[in-house]
Amino acid sequence: MPQNLIRKAAGQDQMRYDPEGDAVHILNPTGPQVEELYRQELDELAIAQELRARCALQGRDADLEDVRGCLRDLAGRSLLQKG
Repeated sequence: MPQNLIRKAAGQDQMRYDPEGDAVHILNPTGPQVEELYRQELDELAIAQELRARCALQGRDADLEDVRGCLRDLAGRSLLQKG
């Protein structure tokens, strides 16, 4: 994961700019939450359960496959780091 990512809000989304790779990544509102929970060393199932709890008031459920897909996407962009 690039160490000097620049993070900014972009409406409801989050922008990550990697100056080393000159790459911009736009994350939907769920992406930063998955990233945060992953850094807390939660596994995929625990992340899905936490997202379900957080989103219950909004009437949306996090599916385990959605979490896995999000983690794959973040890892593919080198945006994941534990701890």
